[in-house]
Amino acid sequence: MSETKIQVTYSYLTDVWQSYGGQEQRRCLRSVPRRTISYEYASMNSSEAQWLRAQIRKKQNNFEFIPMWHDVAYLSEDFLGGKSMYIDPDYMIGFHNCDAIEIFAHDDVMHHEGINITKKVKKYENNIIHLKTVLNKNLNKKNTWILPLIRCSVQTPLSSSYIYSNGTNIKMIYKDIGYKPPFDINSQYYEQYNYLVDGFNRYNLPPSYNGRQVFLNEPQWLDDDSLTLKVSKNVNKLDNDTGVFKYDLKNTSSYDTHEITVLLRNKRMINNIIKFFTKVKGQFKSFYCPSWANDFNLAQSIKKGSNYIYIDLSEMYRYYMENGRNKKIVVFTNDWKSYIFDISAYTYEKVGDKKYGKLLLGSASPVNIPIKNVRMVSFFNLVRLDSDEMQINYESNIAATVQLSMKEVDDA
Repeated sequence: MSETKIQVTYSYLTDVWQSYGGQEQRRCLRSVPRRTISYEYASMNSSEAQWLRAQIRKKQNNFEFIPMWHDVAYLSEDFLGGKSMYIDPDYMIGFHNCDAIEIFAHDDVMHHEGINITKKVKKYENNIIHLKTVLNKNLNKKNTWILPLIRCSVQTPLSSSYIYSNGTNIKMIYKDIGYKPPFDINSQYYEQYNYLVDGFNRYNLPPSYNGRQVFLNEPQWLDDDSLTLKVSKNVNKLDNDTGVFKYDLKNTSSYDTHEITVLLRNKRMINNIIKFFTKVKGQFKSFYCPSWANDFNLAQSIKKGSNYIYIDLSEMYRYYMENGRNKKIVVFTNDWKSYIFDISAYTYEKVGDKKYGKLLLGSASPVNIPIKNVRMVSFFNLVRLDSDEMQINYESNIAATVQLSMKEVDDA
């Protein structure tokens, strides 16, 4: 029996009220996210297939301990028996609200018999798991897996497909019942970000801006269209279906919604995206995020002390001037720096025989930015998540992808 695919979904619940003019009020109705875990199993022999099919007949109000296969933890040093197991700190987050573990060990080189042991946890102390009872086994950190066991209930409806008469494919869906033991891991493991990741936040964006978080993950372009844009407008169409139709403009703003696919290429990035989702609480809190697209082509270098930028598209003002929102931009440079500016107005100017678009900035540039050093100029949008759910698709316990939709908002 083997796991072929793992998906973990975190979900909040947010009430959203939007005023006629586009302002939002939001209320978070769930203090902690609910978690749903789905594992796909495949069996090609009759005994395992019968066991799998039996699982979907379990009583709905029963819970059972489910191994968190996506949250495999590793020893930071060899275990020589006793009650204290030292765990790699990057993997401690999986033991949040967990009071039981399963230990797998197997030595393929020395052909020692493997072990599979379930143990109750007494307490956590930093990155140490203290067991309730002694474990009289020697464990090599290189071939030992520690799995959190979480109380879950089987979700319905479930279905399985037969592989001829003896095999079965099934996707088991479990709901974390939210059990909280009297002890827990240190809060730093599920609250504090760990940004020590190679190649992460290459442009050195600030973690927060104007008192709000900044989403620092950029698209990895797993596919050509890993980033998409949808533009909506706050407008009513008045149409009697038989004659003239008119538009009732609630406001003059357009709202960008970006859908981004992010590659989480190690455990720290996976942990960080979960922490980010729990901090913004689904749709509840707004944050800043670059569009990660080249929204403006610079026509000239940006001079230190200047409060304007020349761009190639001279007609830009026709499309943005009447937008009721003062947007922001971020200039990304080839030396891995970023500069954030407010746009106060859109206009144009003729320089010699050439007509340029012109962005008037809310503040002067603090440095000279040569045009040859500019990688791209992106919008820096104030957004919220457009869904209360976040689904992480695991390729392994240390690699995953997540797709997020971010809607531009008018929060004050």
